[in-house]
Amino acid sequence: MENRYCCPFSCPYFCRYISRCKGITGATGPTGPTGPAGNTGATGVTGPAGSTGNTGAAGTTGATGPAGPTGATGPTGVAGDIGPTGATGSTGATGATGDTGPTGATGATGPTGATGPTGVTGPTGATGPAGDTGAAGDVGPTGATGPTGATGPAGESPNDSYASFNTFQALLNNGSLIPLFPAVSDPMGNITPADLQTINLAPGNYLVSCSVSGLFSSPGYMQVTPSYNGSPRLDTGIYFATAANGSSVCGSVFFIIQAPTPTTFTLTYSGSNRATDGHISLTFLRLNGPV
Repeated sequence: MENRYCCPFSCPYFCRYISRCKGITGATGPTGPTGPAGNTGATGVTGPAGSTGNTGAAGTTGATGPAGPTGATGPTGVAGDIGPTGATGSTGATGATGDTGPTGATGATGPTGATGPTGVTGPTGATGPAGDTGAAGDVGPTGATGPTGATGPAGESPNDSYASFNTFQALLNNGSLIPLFPAVSDPMGNITPADLQTINLAPGNYLVSCSVSGLFSSPGYMQVTPSYNGSPRLDTGIYFATAANGSSVCGSVFFIIQAPTPTTFTLTYSGSNRATDGHISLTFLRLNGPV
Protein backbone atom coordinates (compact mmCIF):
# COMPACT_ATOMS: atom_id res chain seq x y z
CA MET A 1 0.00 0.00 0.00
CA GLU A 2 0.91 3.61 -0.35
CA ASN A 3 3.73 4.93 2.11
CA ARG A 4 4.99 1.47 2.91
CA TYR A 5 8.63 0.45 2.32
CA CYS A 6 9.19 -2.69 0.32
CA CYS A 7 12.68 -4.32 0.45
CA PRO A 8 13.91 -7.67 -0.75
CA PHE A 9 16.32 -7.74 2.07
CA SER A 10 15.65 -8.52 5.57
CA CYS A 11 18.11 -6.00 6.94
CA PRO A 12 16.36 -2.92 8.03
CA TYR A 13 19.47 -0.81 7.86
CA PHE A 14 19.94 -1.55 4.27
CA CYS A 15 16.45 -0.81 3.35
CA ARG A 16 16.62 2.78 4.48
CA TYR A 17 18.92 3.55 1.59
CA ILE A 18 16.50 2.13 -0.88
CA SER A 19 14.06 4.48 -2.43
CA ARG A 20 10.45 4.11 -1.43
CA CYS A 21 8.28 2.16 -3.74
CA LYS A 22 4.56 2.28 -4.06
CA GLY A 23 2.32 -0.64 -4.56
CA ILE A 24 -0.05 -0.90 -7.59
CA THR A 25 -3.23 1.20 -7.13
CA GLY A 26 -6.37 -0.90 -7.16
CA ALA A 27 -9.49 -0.13 -9.28
CA THR A 28 -11.77 2.66 -8.03
CA GLY A 29 -14.94 1.39 -6.41
CA PRO A 30 -18.39 2.49 -7.57
CA THR A 31 -19.70 5.85 -6.46
CA GLY A 32 -22.04 5.56 -3.54
CA PRO A 33 -25.54 7.03 -3.63
CA THR A 34 -25.96 10.75 -3.07
CA GLY A 35 -26.80 11.52 0.51
CA PRO A 36 -29.95 13.51 1.44
CA ALA A 37 -29.80 17.28 1.13
CA GLY A 38 -28.76 19.03 4.31
CA ASN A 39 -31.02 21.50 6.09
CA THR A 40 -31.14 25.03 4.69
CA GLY A 41 -28.90 27.30 6.64
CA ALA A 42 -30.21 30.32 8.53
CA THR A 43 -30.63 33.54 6.57
CA GLY A 44 -27.70 35.85 7.03
CA VAL A 45 -27.93 39.28 8.60
CA THR A 46 -29.27 41.98 6.21
CA GLY A 47 -26.55 44.28 5.09
CA PRO A 48 -26.67 48.04 5.66
CA ALA A 49 -28.87 50.10 3.28
CA GLY A 50 -27.13 51.63 0.35
CA SER A 51 -26.87 55.40 -0.14
CA THR A 52 -29.88 57.23 -1.70
CA GLY A 53 -29.63 57.81 -5.42
CA ASN A 54 -29.85 61.18 -7.10
CA THR A 55 -33.32 62.76 -7.55
CA GLY A 56 -34.76 62.20 -11.02
CA ALA A 57 -35.87 64.96 -13.40
CA ALA A 58 -39.29 66.59 -12.78
CA GLY A 59 -42.22 65.08 -14.76
CA THR A 60 -44.39 67.03 -17.21
CA THR A 61 -47.20 69.20 -15.80
CA GLY A 62 -50.64 67.41 -15.74
CA ALA A 63 -53.77 68.70 -17.59
CA THR A 64 -55.75 71.53 -15.99
CA GLY A 65 -58.74 70.25 -13.94
CA PRO A 66 -62.37 71.32 -14.73
CA ALA A 67 -63.51 74.75 -13.55
CA GLY A 68 -65.26 74.79 -10.19
CA PRO A 69 -68.95 75.88 -9.86
CA THR A 70 -69.74 79.59 -10.02
CA GLY A 71 -70.24 81.15 -6.62
CA ALA A 72 -73.61 82.55 -5.54
CA THR A 73 -74.48 86.11 -6.63
CA GLY A 74 -73.95 88.63 -3.86
CA PRO A 75 -76.84 90.69 -2.47
CA THR A 76 -78.05 93.71 -4.44
CA GLY A 77 -76.91 97.00 -3.05
CA VAL A 78 -79.29 99.57 -1.55
CA ALA A 79 -81.06 101.69 -4.19
CA GLY A 80 -80.08 105.31 -4.29
CA ASP A 81 -82.46 108.15 -3.38
CA ILE A 82 -84.94 109.28 -6.09
CA GLY A 83 -84.04 112.69 -7.41
CA PRO A 84 -86.55 115.62 -7.20
CA THR A 85 -89.26 115.92 -9.89
CA GLY A 86 -88.73 118.75 -12.31
CA ALA A 87 -91.22 121.66 -12.52
CA THR A 88 -94.24 121.23 -14.85
CA GLY A 89 -94.24 123.60 -17.78
CA SER A 90 -97.15 126.04 -18.32
CA THR A 91 -100.10 124.98 -20.57
CA GLY A 92 -100.34 126.79 -23.88
CA ALA A 93 -103.44 128.82 -24.80
CA THR A 94 -106.33 127.07 -26.65
CA GLY A 95 -106.91 128.41 -30.15
CA ALA A 96 -110.31 129.95 -31.12
CA THR A 97 -112.98 127.70 -32.80
CA GLY A 98 -113.68 128.60 -36.41
CA ASP A 99 -117.21 129.64 -37.62
CA THR A 100 -119.64 126.93 -38.96
CA GLY A 101 -120.20 127.22 -42.68
CA PRO A 102 -123.78 127.70 -44.11
CA THR A 103 -125.88 124.62 -45.15
CA GLY A 104 -126.20 124.22 -48.91
CA ALA A 105 -129.65 124.39 -50.62
CA THR A 106 -131.53 121.09 -51.50
CA GLY A 107 -131.48 120.35 -55.21
CA ALA A 108 -134.71 119.97 -57.26
CA THR A 109 -136.33 116.48 -57.68
CA GLY A 110 -135.80 115.04 -61.14
CA PRO A 111 -138.73 113.87 -63.33
CA THR A 112 -140.20 110.32 -62.92
CA GLY A 113 -139.03 107.88 -65.56
CA ALA A 114 -141.39 105.96 -67.87
CA THR A 115 -142.86 102.61 -66.62
CA GLY A 116 -141.13 99.64 -68.15
CA PRO A 117 -142.96 96.76 -69.88
CA THR A 118 -144.57 93.95 -67.80
CA GLY A 119 -142.32 90.92 -67.35
CA VAL A 120 -143.16 87.33 -68.39
CA THR A 121 -145.50 85.48 -65.99
CA GLY A 122 -143.56 83.01 -63.84
CA PRO A 123 -144.52 79.33 -63.43
CA THR A 124 -147.31 78.36 -61.03
CA GLY A 125 -146.07 77.61 -57.52
CA ALA A 126 -146.56 74.26 -55.76
CA THR A 127 -149.96 73.55 -54.24
CA GLY A 128 -150.06 74.36 -50.54
CA PRO A 129 -150.96 71.76 -47.89
CA ALA A 130 -154.57 70.71 -47.51
CA GLY A 131 -156.52 72.56 -44.90
CA ASP A 132 -157.80 71.01 -41.70
CA THR A 133 -160.72 68.59 -42.00
CA GLY A 134 -163.94 70.14 -41.00
CA ALA A 135 -165.87 69.00 -37.97
CA ALA A 136 -167.96 65.81 -38.36
CA GLY A 137 -171.64 66.29 -38.80
CA ASP A 138 -174.17 65.23 -36.24
CA VAL A 139 -174.87 61.51 -35.98
CA GLY A 140 -178.25 60.59 -37.31
CA PRO A 141 -180.81 58.83 -35.14
CA THR A 142 -180.47 55.08 -34.61
CA GLY A 143 -182.74 52.99 -36.74
CA ALA A 144 -185.29 50.62 -35.32
CA THR A 145 -183.98 47.20 -34.18
CA GLY A 146 -184.99 44.39 -36.45
CA PRO A 147 -186.63 41.22 -35.18
CA THR A 148 -184.37 38.53 -33.63
CA GLY A 149 -183.74 35.56 -35.86
CA ALA A 150 -184.39 32.02 -34.86
CA THR A 151 -181.77 30.32 -32.67
CA GLY A 152 -179.69 27.86 -34.57
CA PRO A 153 -178.98 24.32 -33.38
CA ALA A 154 -176.41 23.94 -30.60
CA GLY A 155 -172.91 23.19 -31.88
CA GLU A 156 -170.95 20.17 -30.79
CA SER A 157 -168.82 20.87 -27.72
CA PRO A 158 -165.11 20.31 -28.57
CA ASN A 159 -163.16 17.83 -26.53
CA ASP A 160 -161.02 19.24 -23.74
CA SER A 161 -157.20 19.19 -24.04
CA TYR A 162 -155.19 18.88 -20.83
CA ALA A 163 -151.97 17.44 -19.37
CA SER A 164 -150.02 17.44 -16.08
CA PHE A 165 -146.38 16.91 -15.02
CA ASN A 166 -144.91 16.04 -11.60
CA THR A 167 -141.33 15.94 -10.23
CA PHE A 168 -140.27 14.66 -6.77
CA GLN A 169 -137.02 14.88 -4.76
CA ALA A 170 -135.23 16.82 -7.49
CA LEU A 171 -131.87 18.57 -7.02
CA LEU A 172 -132.25 22.13 -8.35
CA ASN A 173 -128.99 23.84 -9.36
CA ASN A 174 -128.62 27.52 -10.19
CA GLY A 175 -129.22 28.30 -13.88
CA SER A 176 -130.51 24.82 -14.80
CA LEU A 177 -133.74 23.66 -16.46
CA ILE A 178 -136.16 21.88 -14.12
CA PRO A 179 -136.96 18.27 -15.08
CA LEU A 180 -140.68 17.67 -15.85
CA PHE A 181 -141.98 14.08 -15.75
CA PRO A 182 -145.35 13.39 -17.48
CA ALA A 183 -148.19 12.45 -15.12
CA VAL A 184 -151.36 12.80 -17.27
CA SER A 185 -150.99 12.77 -21.07
CA ASP A 186 -153.07 15.05 -23.34
CA PRO A 187 -155.70 12.91 -25.17
CA MET A 188 -155.87 15.49 -28.00
CA GLY A 189 -152.11 15.69 -28.59
CA ASN A 190 -151.84 19.48 -28.18
CA ILE A 191 -149.59 19.23 -25.08
CA THR A 192 -146.69 16.80 -25.58
CA PRO A 193 -143.25 16.42 -23.93
CA ALA A 194 -140.29 16.96 -26.28
CA ASP A 195 -137.88 15.64 -23.61
CA LEU A 196 -137.71 15.58 -19.78
CA GLN A 197 -137.20 19.38 -19.68
CA THR A 198 -139.21 20.76 -22.63
CA ILE A 199 -142.96 20.65 -23.46
CA ASN A 200 -144.41 21.30 -26.96
CA LEU A 201 -147.63 23.36 -27.17
CA ALA A 202 -149.82 23.54 -30.28
CA PRO A 203 -151.30 26.98 -31.20
CA GLY A 204 -154.00 27.97 -28.71
CA ASN A 205 -154.73 29.52 -25.32
CA TYR A 206 -153.67 27.61 -22.19
CA LEU A 207 -154.43 28.02 -18.50
CA VAL A 208 -151.24 27.07 -16.58
CA SER A 209 -150.94 26.13 -12.91
CA CYS A 210 -147.44 25.70 -11.42
CA SER A 211 -146.11 25.12 -7.90
CA VAL A 212 -142.47 24.62 -6.77
CA SER A 213 -140.98 23.77 -3.36
CA GLY A 214 -137.59 22.72 -1.98
CA LEU A 215 -135.17 22.89 0.97
CA PHE A 216 -132.30 25.36 1.58
CA SER A 217 -129.34 24.54 3.86
CA SER A 218 -128.68 28.27 4.42
CA PRO A 219 -130.69 31.47 4.00
CA GLY A 220 -131.23 32.57 0.37
CA TYR A 221 -133.76 33.14 -2.38
CA MET A 222 -135.39 31.07 -5.13
CA GLN A 223 -136.58 32.15 -8.59
CA VAL A 224 -138.40 29.94 -11.12
CA THR A 225 -138.91 31.48 -14.59
CA PRO A 226 -141.20 30.06 -17.34
CA SER A 227 -140.13 30.47 -20.98
CA TYR A 228 -142.52 30.32 -23.94
CA ASN A 229 -143.17 32.11 -27.25
CA GLY A 230 -139.37 32.35 -27.64
CA SER A 231 -138.45 34.30 -24.47
CA PRO A 232 -138.32 34.00 -20.65
CA ARG A 233 -141.28 35.53 -18.81
CA LEU A 234 -140.27 37.10 -15.50
CA ASP A 235 -143.80 38.45 -15.04
CA THR A 236 -145.17 34.92 -14.62
CA GLY A 237 -142.29 33.59 -12.46
CA ILE A 238 -142.19 32.33 -8.86
CA TYR A 239 -140.11 34.12 -6.20
CA PHE A 240 -139.42 33.16 -2.56
CA ALA A 241 -136.76 34.06 0.05
CA THR A 242 -135.79 32.63 3.48
CA ALA A 243 -133.97 34.09 6.48
CA ALA A 244 -133.10 30.94 8.50
CA ASN A 245 -131.01 27.81 8.01
CA GLY A 246 -132.81 24.67 6.86
CA SER A 247 -135.90 26.56 5.66
CA SER A 248 -138.38 25.38 3.06
CA VAL A 249 -138.92 27.45 -0.08
CA CYS A 250 -142.17 27.27 -2.01
CA GLY A 251 -144.33 29.25 -4.41
CA SER A 252 -147.15 28.86 -6.96
CA VAL A 253 -148.52 30.81 -9.91
CA PHE A 254 -151.49 30.75 -12.33
CA PHE A 255 -151.30 32.40 -15.77
CA ILE A 256 -152.61 32.13 -19.35
CA ILE A 257 -150.42 31.45 -22.38
CA GLN A 258 -151.57 32.85 -25.74
CA ALA A 259 -149.66 30.91 -28.39
CA PRO A 260 -150.57 32.05 -31.94
CA THR A 261 -147.97 29.62 -33.33
CA PRO A 262 -146.45 26.37 -31.97
CA THR A 263 -144.14 27.05 -29.02
CA THR A 264 -142.04 25.24 -26.41
CA PHE A 265 -142.37 25.60 -22.63
CA THR A 266 -139.57 25.25 -20.02
CA LEU A 267 -138.97 26.13 -16.35
CA THR A 268 -135.56 27.52 -15.27
CA TYR A 269 -134.36 27.49 -11.64
CA SER A 270 -132.08 30.29 -10.42
CA GLY A 271 -131.27 31.55 -6.95
CA SER A 272 -128.58 32.11 -4.36
CA ASN A 273 -128.53 28.50 -3.11
CA ARG A 274 -128.94 24.99 -4.48
CA ALA A 275 -132.31 23.51 -3.47
CA THR A 276 -132.76 19.86 -2.48
CA ASP A 277 -135.91 17.67 -2.32
CA GLY A 278 -137.48 19.76 -5.09
CA HIS A 279 -141.20 19.14 -5.77
CA ILE A 280 -142.74 20.55 -8.98
CA SER A 281 -146.39 20.26 -10.02
CA LEU A 282 -147.38 21.62 -13.48
CA THR A 283 -150.84 21.51 -15.16
CA PHE A 284 -151.99 22.73 -18.62
CA LEU A 285 -155.64 23.22 -19.70
CA ARG A 286 -156.26 24.28 -23.32
CA LEU A 287 -159.12 26.80 -23.46
CA ASN A 288 -161.88 26.49 -26.08
CA GLY A 289 -162.02 29.69 -28.11
CA PRO A 290 -160.34 31.53 -30.96
CA VAL A 291 -156.56 31.75 -30.93
